[in-house]
Amino acid sequence: MSAEELLTKIYYDNLWIEIVLLALSLILMLSLVIYIIVKFNSITLNTKIGLTILALILVALSLFSGIWFIKELKDLNYVKNNDFIHIKGTVVGFAREFSTDDLSVGKSSPIVLIENSDEKIVLFIQDSANRLEIGKTYEFIYLPNTKRAEIKKICDGM
Repeated sequence: MSAEELLTKIYYDNLWIEIVLLALSLILMLSLVIYIIVKFNSITLNTKIGLTILALILVALSLFSGIWFIKELKDLNYVKNNDFIHIKGTVVGFAREFSTDDLSVGKSSPIVLIENSDEKIVLFIQDSANRLEIGKTYEFIYLPNTKRAEIKKICDGM
């Protein structure tokens, strides 16, 4: 599978996840509002506090999903037209490093120093820890709003 096909597949998979999350959070929030309106007089104070906390969590989930959904939609024309941004750069680090239960270090979100520039960009690449090495140069394709990316090819080291 080519890098373009893989990035397109990843894009549409994530778009559907965002649609489902946004719809689910909005449906749950609407259901909660209807429940509160119908049962308001019979709800105890502790239940009202719990429902308020639940409502705030659902609002936060809706906002988070909505923001990512908008970013996904902004990238839709790039995917439809197969018009990905191409860059060549060296991986200089990872934006997120974390310890897992087996005490190994996991890495994600490579920081790429763009060739012939001082500009760095953080990209989101699936399984990047197993596919990228710090100090190696790669050609990437990516989407400008979500920063989802895929490796186009491995270049000779600098």
